[in-house]
Amino acid sequence: MTTICLMVIAVFVLSGLDDIFIDLNAVLRRLGPRKICDERLRALREMPPRKIAIIIPAWDESSVIGRMLAGNLARIDYPRESYAFYVGVYPNDPATIQAVQRVAASHGNVHAVASPLPGPTSKGQILNHVTRFLMDAARDGTAEWDAILLHDAEDLIHPLSLWLINDRLRENHYVQIPVFSLPLAWNQLVAGTYIDEFAESHTKDVLVRSRLGAPLPSAGVGTALRRDLVENLPRGELLNEKSLTEDYELGVRVGLAGFKQEFAACFVMDGTGRRDYIATREFFPKGFYRSIRQKTRWTMGITIQGWRNLRWPGNLRDRYFLFRDRKGIVTNPATVVGYLVIPGSWHLDPSNRPLLVGISLLAVNRMFQRFLCVLRVYGPTTALMCLPRWPVACIINAAATFRAMKQHIESQWSGKAVRWVKTEHDLPEGFGV
Repeated sequence: MTTICLMVIAVFVLSGLDDIFIDLNAVLRRLGPRKICDERLRALREMPPRKIAIIIPAWDESSVIGRMLAGNLARIDYPRESYAFYVGVYPNDPATIQAVQRVAASHGNVHAVASPLPGPTSKGQILNHVTRFLMDAARDGTAEWDAILLHDAEDLIHPLSLWLINDRLRENHYVQIPVFSLPLAWNQLVAGTYIDEFAESHTKDVLVRSRLGAPLPSAGVGTALRRDLVENLPRGELLNEKSLTEDYELGVRVGLAGFKQEFAACFVMDGTGRRDYIATREFFPKGFYRSIRQKTRWTMGITIQGWRNLRWPGNLRDRYFLFRDRKGIVTNPATVVGYLVIPGSWHLDPSNRPLLVGISLLAVNRMFQRFLCVLRVYGPTTALMCLPRWPVACIINAAATFRAMKQHIESQWSGKAVRWVKTEHDLPEGFGV
C-alpha cells in the first residue's frame, strides 16, 4: 500500500472515530430538537418580552433588504414595540439606504444606521458600528434594548424565534437557534449540500457540543446576546473586524470567557401534523463557483485565521471541539484523494481489504447519520438526495480548502490581508411583496 494511501486511510479512521464519538453522545444522551407543546407555547407568549435589537449588515443589498424587512415585519409573532431592526448601511450605497428608509417610513421600529466609512468594509466593522450606536442610544435614552440579535439581509426569521430567544435568555447570556436552507428543487445539488450540512450540524452536532458545555460558535444569524454580555465586551468590539468568520470567533470567545451559552433547537407542530422548526431559513449559493468562494471564506476564517487568532485555549474539551472545527483543512482534500487512490488498493493487495472495509463502514455511517438528520427536517424525498449530493459537497469543500491555502500563502508572501467578500443574497419569490 502506498504512503499516500496509508496517510489518507489514517485521516479517514481518525476523523470517522471522531464523528462516531459525536453520534454516540447524541444517541446515548437522547439529544435532538425539543418539541414545544401548545401549553408551553402559551407560557412563552405570556412572559414579559425583552426589547430585542435586530442588527443587520447591508452593503449593496437594495434588491433584498426592503423585502426582507417587510416580510419579517409581517410574520414575526412578538410585540411590535419590543423589537426593532437596525440596519447598518454605507454612505456610498444610496440604493440600499433608500430601500431601508422606504420601509422605515411606515414602520417606526426600522432604522438605518450609517457607517462613517464608505463600503464595503467588513461585516465585523459595520456590526460593531451598529453596536456602538445602540450602546450610545441606550445611555442617552433614545433607544431601549435588552438583547442584540444578529441577522442577514436574506433571512426569513421564524415567527416564534423571538419568543424562544426571550425565554432562553433568562438563563443564558448567549443563545443560538438553528439555521436551515429553504427547500429546494431536487436537482439543485450545489445549494442542496447546505441542506445536508446544516441539518446534521444543527439537529445533532451542535446539540452535543452545547450539552458538553463547549464554546458555541455563532452561525452569524439567529445569534442573540444579552445586554450584560455586550456591555462586558470591549466597547464596540462585538466582532473581530479583520476576521473572515467574525461570527464564529464571537461565539468561541464568549464561551471561553465563561458566559453561559445555549443552542436552542426546538419545534412546534403545524396544522398538518409536521414539525415546524424554530429556525432561521435562507437560500445558500446555487452556483458551483459561488459556493466554493463562500466556503473558501469559511475555511480561511475558521481554520487558518481561527488557529492564528484563538490558538488552542481552554481545557481538553474546548480544544477537542476546536480540533473538530479545524480538521476540515486536512479531511476535505483527503476525502477527494481517498476516492481516487483507495479503490485501487482493493485490487492490488487483498490483505488491505479488512482495513478498507472498515473505512467503508465509517463512510456508510456518515451517510446514514446525514440521511437521518435531513429526514428529520425535510422529509424522505430530500433525504434520499443526500447520496448524489455527497460527492458534490466533497469536491466543493476540497476546492475551497485548496483555494483558502493558496490565498493564505499569497497573503503571507505579499503582506496584504485577505479581503472580506460578501455573498450574493436572494429571497423566495413573493416574500415581502
